[in-house]
Amino acid sequence: MEFYDLFIDLAIQHYQRVSRDAMNRIAALKALKKKWVTNNSHAVETGQVFTPLAWAKWLINRWGIFDAWIDGAAVCDPTAGRGAFALALFHLARARGVRLSSDLLSRLTLIEVHPSHLRAFEREARRDFGIDFPASQLLALDMITSPPNAEPWESPHAINPNSRYSSEQ
Repeated sequence: MEFYDLFIDLAIQHYQRVSRDAMNRIAALKALKKKWVTNNSHAVETGQVFTPLAWAKWLINRWGIFDAWIDGAAVCDPTAGRGAFALALFHLARARGVRLSSDLLSRLTLIEVHPSHLRAFEREARRDFGIDFPASQLLALDMITSPPNAEPWESPHAINPNSRYSSEQ
């Protein structure tokens, strides 16, 4: 076999291998796209972005939200999506051996414009943590166009954001 023939045969094998690899990558991207559209149909429609659980855990740790919640603060996620921040609190509670009591759950409120996202959160909380999350703490409304009537600090458990200035007034 001459050099030219060998070169052509090697080139053909190379391109066949590259083609198979490219086809596998294309198939994986198509599957990812299909999964993204299926799991995030509202995100595609309205531009929502769902916070990954790892980021939610990091933020909650970074800002001391978990400790404040355990110490009695009320926590509200006004654009909850599927509840990544609440689920992060649940994961941290499990990791630290903290029981998710009805008192803790009563101080956690999720607000989301899409009721289907709240239902997805309820299913995940039930499946992963055995929690029947209180329906009274799930509000399906648009915080921009339809904020709740009550000020968030009117709850007996919440911290008034203006209270730290009360001695100066």
